[in-house]
Amino acid sequence: GLPGKGMRVLFGSCTAVHQAWYPSLEIFNILLKWHKDLQPFSFFLHLGDIVYTDIGTEFDAIFSQTLARVPFSDSYHLLLSDSFFSSFQRFVPTFHMYDDHEIENDYARGGTPLYKEALSYYEQFIHTRNPQTKWFEEEGEYYYNFRYSKDVSVFVLDTRKYFYPLSSPAPSSCSPSADTCVPSQISTSTPSPQTASPTTPPEKSLLGETQLIRVINWLNEQQQHNVSLKIIASPVSWSSSSALFPDSQNPAEITHIFNHIHAHGICGVVILSGDAHYGMAIQYIFPNTNTNTTTSPMSVWEWGASPFQAFPFPLPNLPPSSRGGKWKEERHFLKGMGYFFGILDVEEKEGLKIKIFETEPFSVPVPNVVYERRIGWEELYKSAECK
Repeated sequence: GLPGKGMRVLFGSCTAVHQAWYPSLEIFNILLKWHKDLQPFSFFLHLGDIVYTDIGTEFDAIFSQTLARVPFSDSYHLLLSDSFFSSFQRFVPTFHMYDDHEIENDYARGGTPLYKEALSYYEQFIHTRNPQTKWFEEEGEYYYNFRYSKDVSVFVLDTRKYFYPLSSPAPSSCSPSADTCVPSQISTSTPSPQTASPTTPPEKSLLGETQLIRVINWLNEQQQHNVSLKIIASPVSWSSSSALFPDSQNPAEITHIFNHIHAHGICGVVILSGDAHYGMAIQYIFPNTNTNTTTSPMSVWEWGASPFQAFPFPLPNLPPSSRGGKWKEERHFLKGMGYFFGILDVEEKEGLKIKIFETEPFSVPVPNVVYERRIGWEELYKSAECK
């Protein structure tokens, strides 16, 4: 079961520290007070853009100024020497994952010398704080998973190493069509993620084939062990609302994971994401294949919140919610031009309570709740298709 009063997860991304523009991460001073004075955080999911090594090049592009790239080591020293962030880290267990700004904005070029140099600093300063796995020790893979309790399991994705340009043609072996992206190594019964054989990732990729296999096997394993809540922690949003994956451009891996969840009745899956510079609540609703048409359809929720501190973005001009897959994407909340973070409470009896907070950019942080929803266990598992 869930210990004590339950589990409280803080999540978000984008923690820019820059001597001229973002001198400190004061929001973490407030969060530490909440941790000590209110209900403590069980852990913090720090979902990418941990540092901004490219902040100089970002300003070049925006303001046509000449600013040098921040040296990799300096970026991490600025973050880890921030008194508010470092104090928070001493008290709250934190699980990290990198994204693009640890390398360069929108990085999508695979294992280049720049990538290898950038990730060597990420390993040195950050990744050693994460759970160490055979995947990292033997294969150099940064993704990992962990079980918080018998009822909660988390898979932290690496969505950057195998991120390939969306303008590339879809590979013939793994098309966006839902039924054709089925790697032969995926197990639908007995999970064996350590034995998956890596193959060349498709050009149009988010996870790469081996990571996809391991996510599928992890989902199977959690279902077999009756784990109530399966959290997919993703540095990037899976939603078309993020403008990262517009309709008809989504990687086939997302389609395959959703189709696998639906086909095998795996309920209790939620996605926590960062990167988009919005607060968002998205529900992916699957078609009802049960002969009883009155039963509720299966769905997966995604809650995204970012940045803690970085450039705020306006919302893009979005088409109506859709995806072109075999599911409906329903936007319950979407807000830009602010700083956002999220808190997920998991209670043994009541289920889930999600809150997304906003603070005003470039000001003393005063967090305000801008989205709140409670989802009971009964609602999470109410579909007759849940197995």
